[in-house]
Amino acid sequence: MINTDDTLPISKEEALSLVNKAEANLLKAKERLDYLTRKTYLIQLTINNKIYFLCNDDSLTEK
Repeated sequence: MINTDDTLPISKEEALSLVNKAEANLLKAKERLDYLTRKTYLIQLTINNKIYFLCNDDSLTEK
């Protein structure tokens, strides 16, 4: 059993389960942050006086 000052005791299995859930949530948050970071840094190209943006799949979209 694991005892802490401010919570009820939990078993080792419960603690490991909570750690695994926290790890999965952290991974999801990291993936979301990576996605938002990519969306923040848009790459703008100007070709023949037309403005294009580079998409995640390396295609171009016209403004």
